[in-house]
Amino acid sequence: VEPAGQRIGTAEVPPGKTLLEAWLAAGLPMPYSCAMGNCGECRVKLTRGEVELDEPNSLTKEGRAQGYVLACVAHPRSATDGRARGSW
Repeated sequence: VEPAGQRIGTAEVPPGKTLLEAWLAAGLPMPYSCAMGNCGECRVKLTRGEVELDEPNSLTKEGRAQGYVLACVAHPRSATDGRARGSW
């Protein structure tokens, strides 16, 4: 996970868990609120890898096309890297 371009850590994502669940369990300071895909607070930009998103969620078509995912509903399908937004 990279907020503002600086790597802050890594985490293994167990089967059935989301990116957000794994990152929080690893102690990474991830922003989130609803944890259900509704608010968009946990939006990250994937820089590598693929995920499957639980539906429905609030991510727009434009956001998806730009490479964004919602960490709270994202299940990795390969090794992933992501950039978080916001200040920590």
